[in-house]
Amino acid sequence: LDSGFYSSRWLRATEAEKRYLVAIARSGTDTPRTAALAEALGSNPQSMAPHRDSCIRKGLIWSPARGLVAFTVPGMADFIRRQPNAPVI
Repeated sequence: LDSGFYSSRWLRATEAEKRYLVAIARSGTDTPRTAALAEALGSNPQSMAPHRDSCIRKGLIWSPARGLVAFTVPGMADFIRRQPNAPVI
C-alpha cells in the first residue's frame, strides 16, 4: 500500500499541502479542528483555507463537520508519519 495506494496521494500534494497533511497526521486525532492545524503551522485559519480546499479537491481529505477535517483513506496518517522526507512543522 505504501508504494502505490498511499504514495500516489502523497505525491499529488504540493509542499504547502504536505505541510498541512503532516499537521493533520501529527494532530493526535482522526478529525482535527482546522483552527488547531493553523495554530500548529503558525498561521491563521483563513490563510490555511486555500491549502485545505485544494486537499479536499484532490480527494486527500474531507470535512466531516464544520471546522473539522479528516483523511479520506484509513491509514494515511500513519503513512505520512513514516515519511522521512515529510515537511517539518
